[in-house]
Amino acid sequence: MDIIDRYLHAIEFWLPKNQKRDIIAEISEDIHSQIDDQQSQLGRALNQDEIEALLKQRGSPVLVAGRYLPQHSLIGPVLLPIYVFVLKFLPLSYLLPMCVISTVSYRTAHPAATWGQTMAAAVGNIWSNLFVSVGVVTLAFAALQWFDPQTRFLSNWNPHKLPPVRNPRQIPRSTSAFELAINLAIIPWWIAYLRGPQILGLVWLSPVWSYFFWGFLIITAGNAAFSAVCLMRPFWTTQRALVRLLSDSFGSVLFLWLLKSDVVDAAHGLDLHNLIQRIVDHAFPWAVLVTLGIFAVDLYRVIRVSRTRDLLPDNVPSVSL
Repeated sequence: MDIIDRYLHAIEFWLPKNQKRDIIAEISEDIHSQIDDQQSQLGRALNQDEIEALLKQRGSPVLVAGRYLPQHSLIGPVLLPIYVFVLKFLPLSYLLPMCVISTVSYRTAHPAATWGQTMAAAVGNIWSNLFVSVGVVTLAFAALQWFDPQTRFLSNWNPHKLPPVRNPRQIPRSTSAFELAINLAIIPWWIAYLRGPQILGLVWLSPVWSYFFWGFLIITAGNAAFSAVCLMRPFWTTQRALVRLLSDSFGSVLFLWLLKSDVVDAAHGLDLHNLIQRIVDHAFPWAVLVTLGIFAVDLYRVIRVSRTRDLLPDNVPSVSL
């Protein structure tokens, strides 16, 4: 029945969060009842092709989900779930990159401006882009609804091509193996070449570098151990998600502190010191944005894992690290 699970999972994606469970239970019961009736008539179990034909007769996941959503005149129930999804995806796919670009552009054009002035300019840019973007998306879907009210492009679909159901707690072993190999390769290189006081024969470092050297070395060793655990037991728990959140947060804060610290010894090369400082000053806003993005991803993982306790393997205690 894997094809049925994939079909229900695809429908669930488009449903309102607070109604998903009840609607999916109703659709699942209806499908299995229909299968039981056909099997009783035929006197045998349905094969894969017959089940796929039954699902195709019910309609594509988007069409089925649309029947459970409120009716709208501008954008019909068939296109509504896609329209809502695009609007939700819009801030990450367009507005956030535009905010980053406008912030960096403003700082480059006005280096003397305060961060308050920079954020005010960025917010103004976001609002104007938001209205334009929502308007364009709405007009596009309204035009599609007007010219193709039956949405014929959604009618030609194949149940066999539905994406598989993915356990959000599963950690790909290939990812853990890659992370473990990278961390193990970094540790000896870090010790051999970045211990100081001179690195790569070019840059002399101040004594404060030792704090960052040991801090990043400890984080890298911890990440290697974490990857090894995930390689042997490839699933997320709430505790593991919190450990990853704390590790990434600590590493990000340490990196931002490094950018703001004067770790290059100016006494051994003032020109090189000034060049590196200018590069760091321009890179710092980008580093802050990347740090916030990493924190948001890790925090979302903690919330997601804590809400999917029922998907943990039966032989694994929920409190395991």
